[in-house]
Amino acid sequence: MKSAAVSGLLSSLVLALLALAVLPGCDTVTTGPPPSDTELTMWLGSYSSSGDDDSGAIMIDINRTGRTATAELVIRSHEQETPYNHLYLKGSVHGDDLDLGLDTDRIAYSFTFDVELTIGPGGTMSGSFYFSTYDMTATFDCVELESAEVGADTFIDVSAVTLGLAYDSEDIWISTSSRDHFLMDSTGAFVDTVVVFLVGDARWASDALTSDGSLLYGGYPVTVGGPEGSRNESDIVEFTKDGTVSRRFRIGHRTSGLAWSGTGLWSLPIESDSLYRLDLEGTVLETVPAGVPDLVDIEFDGEYFWAIGWFMKRLYKISSFGEVLTVYHLPGEYGYIFPTALAFDGSHFWYSYNTSYLGSRIYRLSVE
Repeated sequence: MKSAAVSGLLSSLVLALLALAVLPGCDTVTTGPPPSDTELTMWLGSYSSSGDDDSGAIMIDINRTGRTATAELVIRSHEQETPYNHLYLKGSVHGDDLDLGLDTDRIAYSFTFDVELTIGPGGTMSGSFYFSTYDMTATFDCVELESAEVGADTFIDVSAVTLGLAYDSEDIWISTSSRDHFLMDSTGAFVDTVVVFLVGDARWASDALTSDGSLLYGGYPVTVGGPEGSRNESDIVEFTKDGTVSRRFRIGHRTSGLAWSGTGLWSLPIESDSLYRLDLEGTVLETVPAGVPDLVDIEFDGEYFWAIGWFMKRLYKISSFGEVLTVYHLPGEYGYIFPTALAFDGSHFWYSYNTSYLGSRIYRLSVE
């Protein structure tokens, strides 16, 4: 999932790009949340409005210290024209009951969002919220996610906007908004630059990128008009390691992330919080519900899905059935950054976020 907000932000980043370079990595890396006596818990679930006119996914990161609490919340609506809402909350704690409202000290909100919730036994939570933007009251149920941290042993700064990452069995590919692909080895050292010409002299790079070990696959956004209006689709572009486009085929959704399934592709649609398994003709063979409201890119290691969030800057380990098993804290998760891509090289994950309208940082991560 990259939301409309994601696509808009990345478009702005493309226009603002001025220069390209891969700079040396650094060895001292700070990971995870800041040290604190605060109790941190993260919850994932679903909500539905009392009028049954809206439903969706909800994620809440709650920090409790004594009788006070702060929280970060993301909801993804299945019905609203603006599907994503990312909010900061604060309030009071009464035993296992929390009353939360918008944190107006952090952001000057022009609406209200009030939450009442109860943390129950066995890692469960339930409650209700009122959202004045839609004049909506909804109830929700969540489960607590197991939380962990990753090790980050190096990072690489790129003075270009990173769109996608992939591992081709030898090198890490970095697709950029300059329409160039940088290649680096497993240590983060620069190897080469590859340009892909999609049509004629048109240079192209994708924000959804993966490899089967010999070929690369990316997504080219397509809007198709019809009697009932327009719809978003994608062309999957297959190309060789020297940048030669070998073929294209159409899929019926706008992809945000791609991963190699072993025989075909896994796709993360913008319009859905499920994952689609595709053959190499574009036919959907399987659907796996992921449930996380703001996924932006995915990987598949042959057994588990791995994904990163856009608003909640986390790494998620997801079972083949779509159950979120563990959520990992990431470097920079409390900074003003834009997560973009994820790749797995067989032993390490490579995670990128944009640090400004001109540059990106790519971390090499180890997950126990």
